[in-house]
Formats: sequence, structure tokens, C-alpha cells
Amino acid sequence: MKMENGQAALEQERKILLALGNDIARVREKNDLLTLFSQRIKSFFYFTHTIVTLIESKDETYTPFLLDNDHSPIRDHNRYGEMLAAHFSLNDPFIQAVLAADGPISFILEDIMDLPHSPAFLRVNYERGVREILMTTLRNEEKPVGFIHIYTDRAEGFSSAFRNIIKGISPQLASAVANIIKNEEILNKEKEKSFLLDFSSEIAAVRTKEDLALAVHTGLSKLNALRGYVIRKINEDGETLSTYIYDPAIANFDDPEWVALTTARFPLYDGLQNRVLESYIPLLFSVEREVQRGITSSYLHYWKKVGYKTMVGIRLHYGITNLGILWLGIEEINIQLLQGICFQISVAMANIVANEQVEKTQQDQAFLLDFSNDIALVKTKPDLEAAISKVLDNALHSKLSMIRLIEEDGVNMPAYMFDWTLFVKAGITFDQMSSSVITIEEPYTAKVLASKEGVVFNIAEELKTGSAYAQLWATTGFKNVYAMPLRAGNKVLGTIWLHSDWISQLVLRGICAQISVAIDNIQANEKLLAYKKQLEVENDYLKEQIKTIYNFSEIVGSGEAMQEVYRLMSIVSTTNTTVLVLGETGTGKELIARALHNASSRKDKLMVKVNCLVMNAAPLPVRSTGGLVSLNWLITVPYSWMKLANCRWKRNRNYYA
Repeated sequence: MKMENGQAALEQERKILLALGNDIARVREKNDLLTLFSQRIKSFFYFTHTIVTLIESKDETYTPFLLDNDHSPIRDHNRYGEMLAAHFSLNDPFIQAVLAADGPISFILEDIMDLPHSPAFLRVNYERGVREILMTTLRNEEKPVGFIHIYTDRAEGFSSAFRNIIKGISPQLASAVANIIKNEEILNKEKEKSFLLDFSSEIAAVRTKEDLALAVHTGLSKLNALRGYVIRKINEDGETLSTYIYDPAIANFDDPEWVALTTARFPLYDGLQNRVLESYIPLLFSVEREVQRGITSSYLHYWKKVGYKTMVGIRLHYGITNLGILWLGIEEINIQLLQGICFQISVAMANIVANEQVEKTQQDQAFLLDFSNDIALVKTKPDLEAAISKVLDNALHSKLSMIRLIEEDGVNMPAYMFDWTLFVKAGITFDQMSSSVITIEEPYTAKVLASKEGVVFNIAEELKTGSAYAQLWATTGFKNVYAMPLRAGNKVLGTIWLHSDWISQLVLRGICAQISVAIDNIQANEKLLAYKKQLEVENDYLKEQIKTIYNFSEIVGSGEAMQEVYRLMSIVSTTNTTVLVLGETGTGKELIARALHNASSRKDKLMVKVNCLVMNAAPLPVRSTGGLVSLNWLITVPYSWMKLANCRWKRNRNYYA
């Protein structure tokens, strides 16, 4: 009788296994496997619910894969969400016992749930009435790939027949789970391809930064478990990154810290961003771990503040040129999908940046043309100072620190132009700035003069060297000092020093070229004016010399009689009275008259010669333009002078007054 009952039981088990085997063979997805447990197997044996977990080999954990939510008594437990997201260790004694078992193994929850290292789901199930768990390892090619968890609310609720059935179908269940995983991978790849195709179509229509922001938001919002994203672009200085696009869903304009992060410039080499830019694959960072490593970046500590556990950083590049970084708040990495997304974003960014650079270049060229027009009107140093102040303060938000020009000795460089208000905080006075003189051998100056494109000094970096100049620069509040050599052709004029947070190199070179030409022209004009003034002084000096008695250049003679004539000429030339010149014909009366005129205050006016006949040698009234004028002075030219001079004049009887 017992033998017959045993055979009947075996036959029943065989039939159940055959039926379940056929059902398992038809399993293609999770719902099929869930139906198998919740309906087919339950039609033969009693249990409350079933869970399938999969092993994560890389971190030696196992995680939920298949859940019977309709029958699970713990779905309303306050720790249910935690159980779904948890990674349970393979190294605890409970699961090690399961792995070591040759088949299904059961545990009374009350006996094991509070043991050290026991997984939390045991107590959670116990708190919802579950009393026993039956577990078996799923193996694929002798390698453990997961576990079947079967729960019951009855003590010792798993019969030997049930255990045998589970052991018998375990290989088929393992194959079914493997097939489900493969099918899901295929479906996911198809979804990824479809996603990337749609994303590519949206990116293809991108023309502006705003278009890209919309396309990125539309695409990335489809990623599972995404908590936010931000794209940072490498700035033109090549050393910092700034926010380019961010997830509008995480925008918080009421938070000053968040607003500051969207406008800040983050150093490229900060221990995180440089690692992403040097990696060919996306990198997953633990926020807490990076904080503990000593990374001080403000954005990392903000992520910790808002509760981000992990962040993924993906390099955005076009060819070998790095464009920026995409940061994603996400727990898992799908490398191929993220690389596909980032490739599309990178292409769009490269096109937008190229268009922006073209527009920026056109704007810079228009700006330089306007500046060139202003410089063309410059004639003096004050004009140049006004033009420079206009372009730096209003257009570039920069300040002129100093222009120094090399003196003719080729060594000393006094201040030529400066903005003394820039250093008010440092207590530097106008007189101190004006009197400061350095030489071409001063280290900073020598470095600038030796450069072709100029030098950019980062004030924060220079402060680390203990430089006194850097300490002075720091008082201005700017981040950088831009220093350029001023050259006009092959001639080095000096140096120009500007303070700014950032200036386009194209604009900077264009401005300095224009300033160099203007200074060269001003110096040339100043030299011409100096020469002109020198000539005027020399001319005045020569004229003054003409007034002296020995500088009547047209008169030849130095005898005693002529000395008397010179004396009388010197006396009367400074007066405003009438003079009568007497002398024999040919003695040079007209020459004397011209000399008197040239030495008088009326030398710049026309001398009118009037011939008059004198009846006798005594002083007589002579009619002039104003009537009769008394002759106060009489100059007689000796005939002997004519012989001494050995000159010939036309003889006449005329006298000049």
C-alpha cells in the first residue's frame, strides 16, 4: 500500500513537473514567469508570494528582479521602497547557506531574522505575517546567477513534494530567467536605438543654444531615475568651465547658492572634472566618497546638500577637442546609451560654438573698426587716454593699469599713462604712480617684452609666489592681468597692462596694435612740435641778436666813425621818433634806414621809402603823413665808410627819413 502511495506521489510529481516544464518553456518575459508562480504553481501548493533576485557579480550583491506585487504582504510596509532599491550582500551567513545547499533550503524567519548580518527583508516579511522562506539558487552553466524566494505564512509550510518540484524546475527556471534577461537586453537595445534615432532627429534641428537646451531636456527626461543634469562648457581661457545648459526641473532661483553655481567658473583641474575629460567612458562618482577624499569644489558639496548620492560625468568632445562635461544625477550607467547621447550633444555644441565664434569674430571686428575710427581722430595724449578709457570701461569692462614707454636710453621705462583710481584701495597716490620708473630688465616686464602675443597673469596664482606686484594687483578685484608689448612695425615702444576677468585675445591684440600706432604718431607729432618750438626760439634769439650793434648784418665797417653811427642806431631804433639820415651819395643811407627799421618794433611791417629834397643841412621840418614833424635826431653817414666798404651805390641827392 505504501509502495502504491509512493508511486502515485512520484507520478503526481512527474505530471506536475511536466506541466510546469511546458509552461516554463513558453516563458518569454517577466509577466509570464510571474503568472507561472502566482497561478500555476499555486494551483498545486500553498505559499503567499514569490520573488526572484539576481546576482551582481561586480559588487557581490543580489537585487530584486521579479516581484509579485499583487500578492506580496509587504507592499504597504514603510520600508518596501528601501527593499526594492537595496543591494544585499552575498557574504552574509544566511545567503552563504543558500549557495552551499544542493537544492531548496528553508528557514524559519524568527530563528534567523535578528542574527548578525541577516538581510533586512527577513524582518520586514516577518512583520507582515510571513513565517518561513524557501530559497534555491538559480545556476546557469554551474554559475550562480540568482535566487528564488518563496514565502509562506504557515510554520513548516513547505512539503517535501514542493521542495522536490522546485528542485526539479530550478534548471528550467534558471534558463527562463536567462532568456528573460536576454530578451530584455534586446528590447532595451531596440529602445535605445529608437531613443537615439529620435534624439538625433531633434538634435539635427538644433541651431541655437536654446534649441539645444530644449532637445536635451526632451531626450534626457526619458532616462529612468534621472534626478537632474547640467552641461558645463570649457571657457575660452581653456582653464575653467561654466554652466552652459541645466535641467529646468532642478532650477531654484530662490537659493543664492544654486544661482551662484550657474554663474561661477570652475577650475578644470579640480580633481573631478579633469578626470572626466581624460576618460573615454562615463565615470560614476560617489558624492560622499569624493567629499571624504578632500575634493573642495563647491558644486560637489551642493550635490551632497541636496541629497545626490551618485553623479555620472561624461566627456563632451568633438574629435580630439574637449568641449565640456555632461553631469547626470543618476544611479546607474548605461555606457552605450550615454555615449550615443553625448556624441549627438557634442556635435550640436560644436556647431553652435562654431557659429557663436563666427558671430563673436564679426562683432570683435566691428568693435575694432569702431575703435580704429576713434583712434584715427587721436592727435594728443589726452585724446588717446579718452579713447582707451571709453573702450575699456564701457565695452570690455576692464581697466588700464599702466602704459610704460621705453626712453631714448633704451633702458628706463617711466609711466606714460595710467588709471590711478584703480589702486586707490592700495593707497597708491597719483604722484607715486607718475614718478614710478622701472627698467626693461624688471622680471615681469622682460617676460612681456620677450613675448609675441603678450602674457596673461592669473592674480591668484601669482599671489602664491609672494610677488609684491601680485599683492598690489589683488586690491583691484580683478582676476587677471593682461600684459602686451607695444610695437610699431619692428620698433618696440613699451608695454601696456590691463586688468580684467577675461578679454578676447583677438580684441586685445587689435586694441594694442591701434594703441601702438597712435602712440607712435603722438610721439612723432610731439617731436615735430618740439622741433618747431626750438626753431621759433632760435629765430627769436637771432632776431634779438640783430638788435645788437654788431649784428647789422648788411652793414660793413668798424671804424670810429661807424661805431658812433652804430651807437646812434641802437639808441633811436627802440624809440618811436622821426630820424633824419644824411650822407653823401652812395654812402648807404638806405642801408642805414633798413637796419633801423629791422631793429625797431615795426620790423614785421612794410617799410615805405619816401624821397625828399633837403635845402640845407640844418634840422628842418619835414612833411609826413601826420603833418609837420620835428626832427629830434640827425645821423650823418661818413663818406669814408663807403671807401672802407669798397661798395658802389647809385649816386643821388636823396635822403631817407
